[in-house]
Amino acid sequence: MKNNNFLKIFSIIAFIAFMLVSCWATVESLHMSLLWPKPFFWIVTIGLFVISSLGTKLIVDSFNQRIRVDNRGWRLVGGIVLLIIFWIMFSLPTNTHTFFYNAKIRTVVQGDIKRTESYLQQLSNNSQVADAIKAKQSNYEEKVWDAFRAFKQEIENPGNLGYGPEAKNRLADLNAVLEGEPLKLLTGNFTSAIKRQQLITQYQELVNEKVEKKKQEIAQRMTTQDVATFKADADNALKKLKNAEEVMANYKKAGKIVPPKVIREQIEPIINNGYKVISANRNYVDFLKDANGKYIDRDLYTEKIAANGEVIEPETRTMRMFNVLSVWQDFFKGKYKGMGFFYWILIAALVDIAGFIFFDIAFRRTE
Repeated sequence: MKNNNFLKIFSIIAFIAFMLVSCWATVESLHMSLLWPKPFFWIVTIGLFVISSLGTKLIVDSFNQRIRVDNRGWRLVGGIVLLIIFWIMFSLPTNTHTFFYNAKIRTVVQGDIKRTESYLQQLSNNSQVADAIKAKQSNYEEKVWDAFRAFKQEIENPGNLGYGPEAKNRLADLNAVLEGEPLKLLTGNFTSAIKRQQLITQYQELVNEKVEKKKQEIAQRMTTQDVATFKADADNALKKLKNAEEVMANYKKAGKIVPPKVIREQIEPIINNGYKVISANRNYVDFLKDANGKYIDRDLYTEKIAANGEVIEPETRTMRMFNVLSVWQDFFKGKYKGMGFFYWILIAALVDIAGFIFFDIAFRRTE
Protein backbone atom coordinates (compact mmCIF):
# COMPACT_ATOMS: atom_id res chain seq x y z
CA MET A 1 0.00 0.00 0.00
CA LYS A 2 2.82 2.34 0.98
CA ASN A 3 4.64 1.50 -2.23
CA ASN A 4 1.52 2.34 -4.25
CA ASN A 5 1.15 5.67 -2.46
CA PHE A 6 4.82 6.50 -3.01
CA LEU A 7 4.55 5.61 -6.71
CA LYS A 8 1.44 7.76 -7.05
CA ILE A 9 3.00 10.76 -5.32
CA PHE A 10 6.23 10.37 -7.30
CA SER A 11 4.26 10.09 -10.56
CA ILE A 12 2.23 13.22 -9.77
CA ILE A 13 5.42 15.16 -9.02
CA ALA A 14 7.12 13.82 -12.16
CA PHE A 15 4.01 14.64 -14.21
CA ILE A 16 4.02 18.24 -12.95
CA ALA A 17 7.75 18.56 -13.67
CA PHE A 18 7.46 17.34 -17.26
CA MET A 19 4.28 19.38 -17.74
CA LEU A 20 6.08 22.56 -16.63
CA VAL A 21 8.96 21.91 -19.04
CA SER A 22 6.56 21.25 -21.89
CA CYS A 23 4.37 24.23 -21.05
CA TRP A 24 7.40 26.49 -20.76
CA ALA A 25 8.50 25.50 -24.26
CA THR A 26 4.99 26.05 -25.62
CA VAL A 27 4.65 29.43 -23.91
CA GLU A 28 8.02 30.58 -25.27
CA SER A 29 7.05 29.55 -28.80
CA LEU A 30 3.66 31.25 -28.68
CA HIS A 31 5.10 34.39 -27.09
CA MET A 32 7.78 34.65 -29.81
CA SER A 33 5.17 34.08 -32.52
CA LEU A 34 2.37 36.32 -31.23
CA LEU A 35 4.00 38.61 -28.63
CA TRP A 36 0.99 38.28 -26.30
CA PRO A 37 1.52 38.34 -22.50
CA LYS A 38 3.03 35.11 -21.17
CA PRO A 39 0.58 34.65 -18.24
CA PHE A 40 -2.23 34.19 -20.73
CA PHE A 41 -0.30 31.48 -22.56
CA TRP A 42 0.58 29.72 -19.30
CA ILE A 43 -3.10 29.37 -18.36
CA VAL A 44 -4.08 28.08 -21.79
CA THR A 45 -1.07 25.80 -22.18
CA ILE A 46 -1.43 24.05 -18.83
CA GLY A 47 -5.10 23.40 -19.54
CA LEU A 48 -4.36 21.97 -22.98
CA PHE A 49 -1.55 19.76 -21.66
CA VAL A 50 -3.92 18.28 -19.07
CA ILE A 51 -6.46 17.63 -21.83
CA SER A 52 -3.78 15.86 -23.90
CA SER A 53 -2.89 13.78 -20.84
CA LEU A 54 -6.54 12.82 -20.42
CA GLY A 55 -6.51 11.77 -24.06
CA THR A 56 -3.69 9.31 -23.39
CA LYS A 57 -5.54 8.01 -20.34
CA LEU A 58 -8.64 7.35 -22.42
CA ILE A 59 -6.51 5.35 -24.84
CA VAL A 60 -4.80 3.36 -22.07
CA ASP A 61 -8.10 2.62 -20.32
CA SER A 62 -9.67 1.44 -23.57
CA PHE A 63 -6.96 -1.24 -23.86
CA ASN A 64 -6.93 -2.21 -20.16
CA GLN A 65 -8.80 -5.52 -19.91
CA ARG A 66 -8.40 -5.66 -16.11
CA ILE A 67 -10.95 -2.93 -15.48
CA ARG A 68 -14.56 -2.45 -16.48
CA VAL A 69 -14.86 0.20 -19.16
CA ASP A 70 -17.97 1.18 -21.08
CA ASN A 71 -17.70 2.13 -24.75
CA ARG A 72 -14.07 1.16 -25.15
CA GLY A 73 -14.14 1.97 -28.86
CA TRP A 74 -15.44 5.49 -28.32
CA ARG A 75 -12.90 6.10 -25.55
CA LEU A 76 -10.15 5.03 -27.91
CA VAL A 77 -11.43 7.30 -30.67
CA GLY A 78 -11.92 10.17 -28.25
CA GLY A 79 -8.41 9.78 -26.84
CA ILE A 80 -6.86 9.73 -30.32
CA VAL A 81 -8.82 12.85 -31.34
CA LEU A 82 -7.68 14.71 -28.21
CA LEU A 83 -4.06 13.77 -28.85
CA ILE A 84 -4.20 14.84 -32.50
CA ILE A 85 -5.80 18.21 -31.71
CA PHE A 86 -4.04 19.20 -28.49
CA TRP A 87 -0.70 17.40 -28.75
CA ILE A 88 0.27 16.71 -32.36
CA MET A 89 -1.22 19.96 -33.69
CA PHE A 90 -0.36 22.20 -30.74
CA SER A 91 2.09 21.09 -28.08
CA LEU A 92 4.54 19.07 -30.20
CA PRO A 93 5.07 21.74 -32.93
CA THR A 94 5.49 24.61 -30.47
CA ASN A 95 7.85 22.68 -28.18
CA THR A 96 9.99 21.64 -31.14
CA HIS A 97 10.07 25.26 -32.26
CA THR A 98 11.38 26.48 -28.90
CA PHE A 99 14.03 23.78 -28.56
CA PHE A 100 15.19 24.27 -32.15
CA TYR A 101 15.21 28.06 -31.77
CA ASN A 102 17.36 27.97 -28.64
CA ALA A 103 19.80 25.53 -30.22
CA LYS A 104 20.15 27.16 -33.64
CA ILE A 105 19.23 30.85 -33.44
CA ARG A 106 22.87 31.96 -33.17
CA THR A 107 23.80 29.88 -36.22
CA VAL A 108 20.85 31.19 -38.23
CA VAL A 109 21.47 34.84 -37.31
CA GLN A 110 25.18 34.67 -38.06
CA GLY A 111 24.49 32.91 -41.36
CA ASP A 112 21.83 35.48 -42.24
CA ILE A 113 24.25 38.31 -41.54
CA LYS A 114 27.08 36.75 -43.56
CA ARG A 115 24.91 35.94 -46.58
CA THR A 116 23.34 39.40 -46.56
CA GLU A 117 26.78 41.00 -46.25
CA SER A 118 28.03 39.07 -49.28
CA TYR A 119 25.23 40.42 -51.49
CA LEU A 120 25.56 43.94 -50.13
CA GLN A 121 29.29 43.77 -50.81
CA GLN A 122 28.53 43.17 -54.47
CA LEU A 123 26.51 46.38 -54.53
CA SER A 124 29.17 48.26 -52.57
CA ASN A 125 31.94 47.11 -54.92
CA ASN A 126 29.74 47.95 -57.87
CA SER A 127 31.11 44.86 -59.59
CA GLN A 128 27.81 43.68 -61.00
CA VAL A 129 26.75 46.84 -62.81
CA ALA A 130 28.25 45.95 -66.18
CA ASP A 131 26.75 42.46 -66.05
CA ALA A 132 23.38 43.85 -65.00
CA ILE A 133 23.39 46.33 -67.88
CA LYS A 134 24.28 43.60 -70.38
CA ALA A 135 21.60 41.33 -68.96
CA LYS A 136 18.92 44.00 -69.26
CA GLN A 137 20.03 44.92 -72.76
CA SER A 138 20.09 41.28 -73.82
CA ASN A 139 16.65 40.69 -72.35
CA TYR A 140 15.30 43.69 -74.26
CA GLU A 141 16.95 42.61 -77.52
CA GLU A 142 15.66 39.06 -77.21
CA LYS A 143 12.07 40.18 -76.75
CA VAL A 144 12.27 42.63 -79.64
CA TRP A 145 13.76 40.22 -82.15
CA ASP A 146 11.36 37.45 -81.14
CA ALA A 147 8.49 39.81 -81.90
CA PHE A 148 10.19 40.92 -85.13
CA ARG A 149 10.59 37.32 -86.32
CA ALA A 150 6.88 36.70 -85.76
CA PHE A 151 6.06 39.81 -87.82
CA LYS A 152 8.63 38.82 -90.48
CA GLN A 153 7.07 35.37 -90.88
CA GLU A 154 3.72 36.96 -91.58
CA ILE A 155 5.21 39.31 -94.20
CA GLU A 156 7.02 36.40 -95.87
CA ASN A 157 3.87 34.27 -96.02
CA PRO A 158 2.78 34.19 -99.70
CA GLY A 159 -0.60 32.86 -98.66
CA ASN A 160 -1.54 36.12 -96.91
CA LEU A 161 -0.35 38.97 -99.09
CA GLY A 162 -0.68 42.50 -97.80
CA TYR A 163 -1.25 43.94 -94.34
CA GLY A 164 -4.01 41.72 -93.09
CA PRO A 165 -5.32 41.60 -89.49
CA GLU A 166 -2.64 39.11 -88.42
CA ALA A 167 0.22 41.22 -89.79
CA LYS A 168 -1.15 44.32 -88.06
CA ASN A 169 -1.51 42.42 -84.77
CA ARG A 170 2.08 41.21 -84.92
CA LEU A 171 3.32 44.71 -85.72
CA ALA A 172 1.37 45.95 -82.69
CA ASP A 173 3.09 43.27 -80.57
CA LEU A 174 6.47 44.41 -81.90
CA ASN A 175 5.72 48.05 -81.10
CA ALA A 176 4.66 47.11 -77.56
CA VAL A 177 8.03 45.48 -76.95
CA LEU A 178 10.02 48.22 -78.68
CA GLU A 179 8.41 50.96 -76.56
CA GLY A 180 8.58 54.61 -77.57
CA GLU A 181 7.23 55.88 -80.89
CA PRO A 182 5.63 52.97 -82.75
CA LEU A 183 6.63 51.76 -86.20
CA LYS A 184 4.14 52.60 -88.91
CA LEU A 185 3.06 50.40 -91.80
CA LEU A 186 5.50 50.91 -94.66
CA THR A 187 4.31 51.14 -98.22
CA GLY A 188 5.44 47.99 -99.99
CA ASN A 189 4.92 45.51 -102.77
CA PHE A 190 4.03 41.96 -101.75
CA THR A 191 3.86 40.45 -105.27
CA SER A 192 7.27 38.75 -105.18
CA ALA A 193 9.59 37.22 -102.60
CA ILE A 194 12.28 39.78 -103.49
CA LYS A 195 9.91 42.71 -102.90
CA ARG A 196 8.79 41.23 -99.58
CA GLN A 197 12.41 40.75 -98.52
CA GLN A 198 13.18 44.37 -99.35
CA LEU A 199 10.28 45.44 -97.17
CA ILE A 200 11.49 43.23 -94.34
CA THR A 201 14.97 44.76 -94.64
CA GLN A 202 13.47 48.22 -94.26
CA TYR A 203 11.66 47.17 -91.08
CA GLN A 204 14.80 45.45 -89.78
CA GLU A 205 16.86 48.63 -90.18
CA LEU A 206 14.26 50.67 -88.31
CA VAL A 207 14.05 48.09 -85.52
CA ASN A 208 17.82 47.85 -85.24
CA GLU A 209 18.06 51.63 -84.93
CA LYS A 210 15.51 51.65 -82.11
CA VAL A 211 17.21 48.74 -80.34
CA GLU A 212 20.61 50.43 -80.32
CA LYS A 213 19.09 53.66 -79.05
CA LYS A 214 17.24 51.81 -76.30
CA LYS A 215 20.41 49.94 -75.27
CA GLN A 216 22.22 53.24 -74.85
CA GLU A 217 19.35 54.58 -72.73
CA ILE A 218 19.46 51.47 -70.51
CA ALA A 219 23.21 51.79 -69.96
CA GLN A 220 23.03 55.51 -69.25
CA ARG A 221 20.05 55.24 -66.91
CA MET A 222 21.38 52.28 -64.93
CA THR A 223 24.85 53.79 -64.61
CA THR A 224 24.00 57.35 -63.68
CA GLN A 225 20.83 56.93 -61.61
CA ASP A 226 21.02 53.62 -59.82
CA VAL A 227 24.67 53.11 -59.01
CA ALA A 228 25.27 56.14 -56.82
CA THR A 229 22.12 55.43 -54.83
CA PHE A 230 22.52 51.72 -54.20
CA LYS A 231 26.24 51.96 -53.43
CA ALA A 232 25.53 54.46 -50.63
CA ASP A 233 22.63 52.34 -49.35
CA ALA A 234 24.76 49.19 -49.43
CA ASP A 235 27.65 50.84 -47.58
CA ASN A 236 25.28 52.10 -44.88
CA ALA A 237 23.64 48.67 -44.51
CA LEU A 238 27.06 46.98 -44.27
CA LYS A 239 28.13 49.35 -41.51
CA LYS A 240 25.03 48.49 -39.49
CA LEU A 241 25.56 44.77 -40.02
CA LYS A 242 29.05 45.09 -38.56
CA ASN A 243 27.43 46.56 -35.44
CA ALA A 244 25.02 43.61 -35.29
CA GLU A 245 27.95 41.20 -35.54
CA GLU A 246 29.60 42.94 -32.61
CA VAL A 247 26.49 42.51 -30.48
CA MET A 248 26.43 38.77 -31.27
CA ALA A 249 30.17 38.47 -30.60
CA ASN A 250 29.89 40.20 -27.21
CA TYR A 251 27.22 37.76 -26.03
CA LYS A 252 29.28 34.82 -27.27
CA LYS A 253 32.39 36.14 -25.52
CA ALA A 254 30.41 36.44 -22.28
CA GLY A 255 29.13 32.88 -22.70
CA LYS A 256 25.52 34.06 -22.78
CA ILE A 257 22.59 33.26 -25.06
CA VAL A 258 21.38 36.28 -27.01
CA PRO A 259 17.88 37.07 -25.64
CA PRO A 260 15.07 36.86 -28.22
CA LYS A 261 14.16 40.49 -27.44
CA VAL A 262 17.65 41.68 -28.38
CA ILE A 263 17.59 39.73 -31.64
CA ARG A 264 14.08 40.89 -32.54
CA GLU A 265 14.51 44.56 -31.60
CA GLN A 266 18.20 45.27 -32.26
CA ILE A 267 19.63 42.75 -34.71
CA GLU A 268 16.78 41.65 -36.99
CA PRO A 269 15.83 45.22 -38.08
CA ILE A 270 19.42 45.70 -39.26
CA ILE A 271 19.34 42.46 -41.26
CA ASN A 272 15.92 43.40 -42.62
CA ASN A 273 17.31 46.72 -43.84
CA GLY A 274 19.98 44.81 -45.74
CA TYR A 275 17.27 42.64 -47.32
CA LYS A 276 15.42 45.75 -48.48
CA VAL A 277 18.52 47.24 -50.10
CA ILE A 278 19.20 43.96 -51.91
CA SER A 279 15.56 43.64 -53.02
CA ALA A 280 15.50 47.18 -54.39
CA ASN A 281 18.66 46.54 -56.42
CA ARG A 282 18.30 42.84 -57.19
CA ASN A 283 19.18 43.38 -60.87
CA TYR A 284 22.75 44.11 -59.79
CA VAL A 285 23.12 41.10 -57.48
CA ASP A 286 24.51 37.75 -58.60
CA PHE A 287 22.51 35.39 -56.38
CA LEU A 288 23.88 31.96 -55.52
CA LYS A 289 22.72 28.96 -57.55
CA ASP A 290 22.51 25.27 -56.72
CA ALA A 291 24.01 22.44 -58.76
CA ASN A 292 21.03 22.54 -61.13
CA GLY A 293 21.44 26.24 -61.83
CA LYS A 294 18.42 27.22 -59.75
CA TYR A 295 18.64 30.40 -57.70
CA ILE A 296 18.89 29.71 -53.97
CA ASP A 297 18.24 33.11 -52.43
CA ARG A 298 16.64 35.31 -55.08
CA ASP A 299 13.06 34.69 -53.92
CA LEU A 300 14.07 35.15 -50.28
CA TYR A 301 15.59 38.58 -50.91
CA THR A 302 12.96 39.77 -53.40
CA GLU A 303 9.68 41.50 -52.63
CA LYS A 304 6.51 39.89 -53.99
CA ILE A 305 3.22 41.25 -55.28
CA ALA A 306 0.07 39.75 -53.77
CA ALA A 307 -3.07 39.04 -55.79
CA ASN A 308 -4.63 42.28 -54.51
CA GLY A 309 -1.61 44.28 -55.64
CA GLU A 310 -0.11 44.64 -52.16
CA VAL A 311 3.68 44.61 -51.97
CA ILE A 312 4.97 41.87 -49.65
CA GLU A 313 8.44 42.72 -48.39
CA PRO A 314 11.00 39.92 -47.99
CA GLU A 315 11.12 38.23 -44.59
CA THR A 316 14.54 37.51 -43.11
CA ARG A 317 15.65 34.03 -42.11
CA THR A 318 16.13 35.44 -38.62
CA MET A 319 12.56 36.70 -38.32
CA ARG A 320 11.18 33.40 -39.60
CA MET A 321 12.82 31.67 -36.64
CA PHE A 322 10.47 33.55 -34.31
CA ASN A 323 7.33 32.13 -35.89
CA VAL A 324 6.38 28.51 -35.22
CA LEU A 325 4.46 28.18 -38.51
CA SER A 326 7.33 29.63 -40.55
CA VAL A 327 9.84 27.29 -38.93
CA TRP A 328 7.75 24.23 -39.75
CA GLN A 329 7.11 25.47 -43.30
CA ASP A 330 10.84 25.85 -43.84
CA PHE A 331 11.44 22.41 -42.36
CA PHE A 332 9.01 20.77 -44.80
CA LYS A 333 10.71 22.66 -47.65
CA GLY A 334 14.02 21.11 -46.67
CA LYS A 335 15.67 24.33 -45.50
CA TYR A 336 16.97 22.84 -42.24
CA LYS A 337 18.82 19.86 -43.63
CA GLY A 338 21.78 18.95 -41.47
CA MET A 339 20.61 21.13 -38.55
CA GLY A 340 19.19 18.33 -36.41
CA PHE A 341 15.53 19.31 -36.62
CA PHE A 342 14.40 15.69 -36.25
CA TYR A 343 16.41 15.45 -33.04
CA TRP A 344 14.46 18.31 -31.49
CA ILE A 345 11.17 16.79 -32.64
CA LEU A 346 12.22 13.63 -30.77
CA ILE A 347 13.19 15.58 -27.62
CA ALA A 348 9.90 17.48 -27.66
CA ALA A 349 7.95 14.26 -28.11
CA LEU A 350 9.84 12.45 -25.32
CA VAL A 351 9.20 15.26 -22.82
CA ASP A 352 5.47 15.15 -23.50
CA ILE A 353 5.25 11.37 -23.63
CA ALA A 354 7.06 11.11 -20.29
CA GLY A 355 4.50 13.49 -18.80
CA PHE A 356 1.65 11.46 -20.25
CA ILE A 357 3.08 8.22 -18.85
CA PHE A 358 3.41 9.63 -15.34
CA PHE A 359 -0.13 11.03 -15.58
CA ASP A 360 -1.48 7.60 -16.53
CA ILE A 361 0.44 5.96 -13.67
CA ALA A 362 -0.70 8.54 -11.13
CA PHE A 363 -4.37 8.32 -12.06
CA ARG A 364 -4.67 4.77 -13.36
CA ARG A 365 -7.76 2.79 -12.56
CA THR A 366 -7.44 -0.53 -10.76
CA GLU A 367 -11.02 -1.68 -10.93
